[in-house]
Amino acid sequence: MRASRHCFTRIKDRGCNPGLIVTKDGLVFIDTPQRASDAQAWLAAARCTGLAGVSSFYGGQIIDYVGETPEAPTILHLGKTDELIPPAAVEAIREAHPDLPVYMYEAGHAFVAPNAYHEDSARLSKLRTLAHFSRNSGVRGEI
Repeated sequence: MRASRHCFTRIKDRGCNPGLIVTKDGLVFIDTPQRASDAQAWLAAARCTGLAGVSSFYGGQIIDYVGETPEAPTILHLGKTDELIPPAAVEAIREAHPDLPVYMYEAGHAFVAPNAYHEDSARLSKLRTLAHFSRNSGVRGEI
């Protein structure tokens, strides 16, 4: 995936949990181990300054930090059949942050990663991420 003129991302390893953050200096791609405890992109959005936008993919531990509010424009990408993130957790996030876009996909956990890749969900989530970054930072990309 081409994220910008000088930035490319490629998920090629099994067990990745991508989070993407746009700073005033460019795009940051956070690749953390795949696990239900991931909330790095969420925490960066809530605790870091200077971020233009954050896109979080299947961050299971966000529920543990639901009281923290992202300071940067943030979007979440979750799978409807993700057994690691219960529907009650998704609903609690939506209730605590009603203006936060929470996109649900017809997929399970890690739908962008090779081990659970779901083509339609991966493509749509990437398009939404690029549009989010474009709106909030001017970063342009293509799939």
